[in-house]
Amino acid sequence: MLQCFYHRVFPSPSKSKRAVIVFNKKGEYVAVIASITQAALIQGVNKKLIYYNCIGKSIMVGNFYFRFYLSELGLTLSDLDNLTVQKYDELYREATE
Repeated sequence: MLQCFYHRVFPSPSKSKRAVIVFNKKGEYVAVIASITQAALIQGVNKKLIYYNCIGKSIMVGNFYFRFYLSELGLTLSDLDNLTVQKYDELYREATE
């Protein structure tokens, strides 16, 4: 059921490269990475695993959550310091409804 929810929240990306936001297993913000390819290289995993996590086909990759970064949310650097995966999912869902 959770995967179905994420699938609705995270629509398929465009063909262009998209930044990825990373959260640790506690759901705390870790980093923004320029692309799925770079995130996969850093994590040492296949980029499909990162993509599947971004679109909701998986919950985590290793000990991290990955989400497509949505610039329309207007997050600042100070916002990122206190951002959790749950809050980001909520903001993303509101912005894409």
